Amino acid sequence: MPRTDSSGAKLLDVFGCFRTITLQGNYVGTFTEQRTFITAIEGICNGQQEKSEFSSSLTTDTKYVFIQTFSWEVVEATPDKITYSLTLLEGVDIASVA
Repeated sequence: MPRTDSSGAKLLDVFGCFRTITLQGNYVGTFTEQRTFITAIEGICNGQQEKSEFSSSLTTDTKYVFIQTFSWEVVEATPDKITYSLTLLEGVDIASVA
């Protein structure tokens, strides 16, 4: 359910097509900007998850996704840069688990 703890939810395949989308990138910013970026994504993963729109330059379709995983690490030689990986699930919806 929206605004509930993600650990108490199951993702259900209800749209007939299930895909995993993996995004990898760099985030460049000050320490405070990096912390804000990480906190925002982790906050979504830790209980504030709702269906989000995802648009790709490879297709004209808008996809609705949930975050499956998010990881990041500091680029040691460049303190204003972090690398991240974000795995999204398309074609699922949330159901509460009792």
